[in-house]
Amino acid sequence: MIETIKANPIVSLVIVCSVVIPSTASITSFFYSNQLSNTISKYDAQIAMIKTESAKKLKLLEISIAQLKGNSAKNSTDKVHDFKAKTTDIQNPSIVSHVNTKMDYGPKTIFVISGVFLDKNGKLQNLTMEKSKSVKDDDIAVNYDLLPERREDRIPQRNEIHKFAELYDLTKPSKENPSLRFKEGDIAYWSEQQLSVWEIQLEFYSRSIVLKTADLNNALIPSQGDLSHFAQKLYPSLYEASREKWKLKINNKL
Repeated sequence: MIETIKANPIVSLVIVCSVVIPSTASITSFFYSNQLSNTISKYDAQIAMIKTESAKKLKLLEISIAQLKGNSAKNSTDKVHDFKAKTTDIQNPSIVSHVNTKMDYGPKTIFVISGVFLDKNGKLQNLTMEKSKSVKDDDIAVNYDLLPERREDRIPQRNEIHKFAELYDLTKPSKENPSLRFKEGDIAYWSEQQLSVWEIQLEFYSRSIVLKTADLNNALIPSQGDLSHFAQKLYPSLYEASREKWKLKINNKL
C-alpha cells in the first residue's frame, strides 16, 4: 500500500490532505460543542449566584420578621416590671442565636460561642465566647433583647427572681441536663445572695446559654457548681454587651 502511494504523488497528496484537513461539518460540530459547554457553565455559575443571593435575602427577611415580633412584644408591655413581655423559649435556639442579636437603635458588638470542648465521656470541659463581626447559621450568639434593660441596682424580691428564672427558662429541664433545672431551693439561694436586678439577670442568662450550648453539643454538666463555673466564663462578655446596650439607650434617649 505504501509503495502504491509513493508511485503516485497526486494520489498521495490527496490522501494526506484528506487525513490532515477535517471536514467543514467536523469543524462546525467541534466549535458548537465548545460554545454549548461554555454557555452551560456560564448559566450554572449564574444559577449558583442567584441561589446564594436568594439565601441571603431570605436570611435578612427572617431577621426582620424576628425584630418586628420583638418590637411588638416590647410595645405591648410595661418595660420596667412586666417580664412576660419577653416570652422567648430557651428551647428555641433563637433565644441565644443570631436571629435577634441586632438592636433597633444602633450598631453593637456581636458575642458568639467560639469553642466547646468535651472530654471522652461527653462531659463539658470548657467553652469560650468572643467578639465577632458576623455570625454563621450554627453560631450561638448573645440575644441583646435578653440583656438587662438598664443598670438597676435595687435588690429584687424573691417572686421577681422566680420570674427571671422563668424568663431564661431555668425552671424547665434541658434536654441534656434536666436535673439542673431551678427548683425552689435554687430560688431561695439566689434570694439570699443580695445581688442587684441586673446582676441576677446576667447570672441567669449566662447559665441559660451554657445549658443551650450543652444541648446543641450533647454535653453533660455534672452539677450546679459546674454550671456556675462555665457561666462565669461568659459573664464578662455579657456584662460588656450590657454596658454597650445601656450606653446606646442613653445616647438615643430610649
